[in-house]
Amino acid sequence: MKQLTICIIAALLVAKADAQTKITKASILGKWTTVIVEVPDMFYFDMDKDSLAFGGILKQRIPADQMPTVMAGFKQQSSSLKNGYVRFYADGTAELDVDASLPPGAAKSTYTIDEAKSIITATGGKGLKLVLPGEMRGRFLRLAIDEGGQKMYITFKKVG
Repeated sequence: MKQLTICIIAALLVAKADAQTKITKASILGKWTTVIVEVPDMFYFDMDKDSLAFGGILKQRIPADQMPTVMAGFKQQSSSLKNGYVRFYADGTAELDVDASLPPGAAKSTYTIDEAKSIITATGGKGLKLVLPGEMRGRFLRLAIDEGGQKMYITFKKVG
């Protein structure tokens, strides 16, 4: 019984350490690199672990004998995302480079944070406006993007 109690307490402490918290301006300052891209029912790609899983929709559309080739091609095409980053500055500006191919400062935008709702609103050139609900998960930042009804989640890891 004593061991069971210790295991339960340990599990609760681990769960609390990885608990989701709201985004604050202080919590997002700095440079973040992409580690996970997920489109529910389509794919889950963990770049740190080089782990790719296709969801039900893609599994239905890709013949089993072609799956290894398609997965390898997907990983190769998506590898540039691993070098991409977003950097949030204290002055309310942000810099985004999806594949680390732009010169520094080329993809500048401004951002605001609704700390009560845990939403980042980013505004860039040509009228671009992104409303990004998100959460902090320990040292990770997870943002949701809605592309015409299709949700995508991107998880970033703080660097430096």
